[in-house]
Amino acid sequence: MAVEAQNLLKQINEQVLQRVQEFYGKSLGSLESRIGEHRSQLQELQKQLADSQENMRAQIGQLIASYEAIEKSLQETAREQGVEETVSQAVQQAQVAAGRTAQQVAGQAPSKFRRLRGKPHRELGVPREKPLGKRKRAQEKQPSKCKAWWGR
Repeated sequence: MAVEAQNLLKQINEQVLQRVQEFYGKSLGSLESRIGEHRSQLQELQKQLADSQENMRAQIGQLIASYEAIEKSLQETAREQGVEETVSQAVQQAQVAAGRTAQQVAGQAPSKFRRLRGKPHRELGVPREKPLGKRKRAQEKQPSKCKAWWGR
């Protein structure tokens, strides 16, 4: 009986360790993915700067280099801990999810505009511009009360 208990305890410990490693790997993958996205955004910002903003471009370049160093460190840690595959899968899943989200956002805007096109203003809740009537034109011709008071 003691042997069975030891085997069961060993299996439980192995399962716990496996789940902890999966969690750790997914966590590292999530971090690596976020850092990669942020680095890419900085690179895009750097490209948008004018050549005359050389100092700013250099500062952003340093930030990009620090992100790359953090990514490299995360990859080394994953390798040392034996969770490279889990990290890689987590990064891929995050990239796929980000791609889907971007496609959904891009796909929603045109469909919303198509649905709204041609609808009467009252259905959209947008006030309709009315042409100036006789009453408004007459009001424009009269001096305002403020002007009349200041003119005294």
